[in-house]
Amino acid sequence: MLNPDASFDIITRAVIERGKPSHKLHLFIFIKKMKTRQCPQCGKVFTHLGNMKNHLRVHSGEKPHKCPDCGKRFSRLDGMRIHMLVHSGDKPHECPDCGKRFRNLGAVKTHRMMHSNEKPFECTQCGKKFRQRGKIIQHLLVHSGDKPYECSECGKRFNQCGSMKHHMLVHSGDKPHECPECGKKFSQLGSMKRHRMVHADERPFECAECGKKFRTRGAIIMHMLVHSCDRLHECPECGKRFKQLSHVKRHKIIHSGDRLNTSSVEDN
Repeated sequence: MLNPDASFDIITRAVIERGKPSHKLHLFIFIKKMKTRQCPQCGKVFTHLGNMKNHLRVHSGEKPHKCPDCGKRFSRLDGMRIHMLVHSGDKPHECPDCGKRFRNLGAVKTHRMMHSNEKPFECTQCGKKFRQRGKIIQHLLVHSGDKPYECSECGKRFNQCGSMKHHMLVHSGDKPHECPECGKKFSQLGSMKRHRMVHADERPFECAECGKKFRTRGAIIMHMLVHSCDRLHECPECGKRFKQLSHVKRHKIIHSGDRLNTSSVEDN
């Protein structure tokens, strides 16, 4: 981070050494502007005063812009305007490769990386690559073990803010996402989208070994264990290994003394 006072000393010495004291006026103006555009909370410096004022709301939590349709509040006006496209249904930005439409230009740019398979952000810990800077920042928390987001209801901690918000729906019981086909409600948008595949009988994930198709990525990953000999999940009591974690959990009932519903597990 550039320190205004240190910068002043360095640049002033350079001006004096070069024998151009006429530059001092410009120098003082530069430093003055720099100080007024520096966040007093974290020291970040901005090229425009307006950007610095918007940034200060990150620290204060102020959200002065309110959506007239749903009441959701935003720290930036442009953020609220993009959000309002959710209510209008407008998707003015189109992918030139496949024609898919998006609400904002940034989403189009991110989406186009799928066509080129471009993943410019690489994790230095494990080599995994990501299309977005935000995604790799979230991923790095996996390696650090940091879980900075805490549920105010039960104290459970999460490494992503979105994961915590989804978890808190368990406590509130809210199910804001409704299936337009049958009216069933869900706490998460992703769950509702997966549910809609039932109505369309859409199964986009195909097993390369046997051709069987699945509605979700998680389902095909579980299915692939059928073709594999890997038994990744071990019972901590007796060391017996299983292909699926759910089979371990059911198997552990044996050790607790309850032998109900374990025969199917023992066969795997």
